[in-house]
Amino acid sequence: MSDWIITDPSCNQQCRVIDNFRYEFKEDRLINPDTGEKEVYASTIDLHDYSQEEIMDNLTPFGYKKSGDLIHDCEGNEVPNQVIAECIFELKT
Repeated sequence: MSDWIITDPSCNQQCRVIDNFRYEFKEDRLINPDTGEKEVYASTIDLHDYSQEEIMDNLTPFGYKKSGDLIHDCEGNEVPNQVIAECIFELKT
């Protein structure tokens, strides 16, 4: 298992790779805007738990598209599994 890496410093979102299909995420979530109180939200994303259709449903809001069996960004680059897992994590709440 890898070390935690920061994927979004604005909310202290971090990711740790378990293997090529499983990723652990955590981030600070604001639970009381009046006091600024935050709570850590954490989740493990296993890409095997999602169909291709479910994956695309989670990626479309971020501008990704499917071409053949691969998922591409707006410049046509293949999107890594970690980015796919991060999009799912961000929409899981």
